[in-house]
Amino acid sequence: MLDRTATQAAPVSVQRRQTSDYLVALAFFGAVGSAMIAWIGAIAWVSWRVLAWTLS
Repeated sequence: MLDRTATQAAPVSVQRRQTSDYLVALAFFGAVGSAMIAWIGAIAWVSWRVLAWTLS
């Protein structure tokens, strides 16, 4: 009744899933970090332009 092939294949799929989870998290945080850097750069550029406009 017990199928042993399913229990033997389970640790391999768990290891693959954990590796994939790390890659997905790394890609996600890389994308979020890039967007955050772009957003901070845009805020700094706009504030620099507003400051230059008000002082001229």
